[in-house]
Amino acid sequence: GVKFDGYFLKVLKVKDPKNPGRSLLFPVLVGKSPQLPPPAPGFQLGVPIQIVIGFLIVAGLIAVGVWWYFRIGDRQLEDRLATLRARAQARGGLLDETTTNNDAPAGFPSFDGESVANNGSHSPPDPNTSG
Repeated sequence: GVKFDGYFLKVLKVKDPKNPGRSLLFPVLVGKSPQLPPPAPGFQLGVPIQIVIGFLIVAGLIAVGVWWYFRIGDRQLEDRLATLRARAQARGGLLDETTTNNDAPAGFPSFDGESVANNGSHSPPDPNTSG
């Protein structure tokens, strides 16, 4: 509750300016201003909520940044794959001996002459056969 050091004088009745048929009641007190009690121990709402909101904003910005980074990389890879597909279609849809290591994107295995001759099969050599 609210503490007040002073005297209670009376209850003042005033007509409500917003509702003409209604009256408002106000206590008239004589003394110093009222004293509000201190908040209960352990009740600190301001700082932790600001920290949580700040953390959520930073985490959201990081998530958007990662999404944007991978989106740009995906677009570059899709463009490169579209170029390779168009090149393969121009050659008749199959890989042939003119395929070089430069046609493979960085980080992908390159084609050797034997696998290209086997219609693009990349199976390992059979250890039971010689040669």
